[in-house]
Order: sequence, then structure tokens, then C-alpha cells
Amino acid sequence: MSFQTSEHQYVHRDTGHVCSEQPLGDWIVNFFYAQEREHAPFVFKLLASQSFSRFLGWLNYDFPLGQSIAGGKRFPRTLRD
Repeated sequence: MSFQTSEHQYVHRDTGHVCSEQPLGDWIVNFFYAQEREHAPFVFKLLASQSFSRFLGWLNYDFPLGQSIAGGKRFPRTLRD
């Protein structure tokens, strides 16, 4: 699979010149919004299913390492400080 990158142009505020750049995350956007992924109803149904939601809930709250991985223990501490 080949991802085509695009060049973005902007006007430099100080000089007024038109500059071109290649965004760093452009390939990531192209990867996730490729036609193959846009038209994958099976994957969408799987990710939006009750079973997958239940699995994510188990992973975050019931799995012994879940809160450490997801940052569930760190987040309340940041609210206290």
C-alpha cells in the first residue's frame, strides 16, 4: 500500500513569502483514512459492538494491570495537586 503525501503551503508572517512544508503526521492521517479502512463495515461493526465495549471496560477496570496501563491511577492524583 502506498501513501501519497501532500505538500502544504502557508504564508510566512514576517516575510510574506509563500512557503511549502511536508507535515510530519501526514502519513498517519493518510493511513487511517485510506479507502480500504473507510469502507470496512466489519471492522466498524466490531469496534462499535457491545462485546468490544465490554472488553474495553474489563481491560480498563478489572484487568489487574489495566489502570496502570491506561493511567487510571495517575489521573486522580493530578486532580488533587
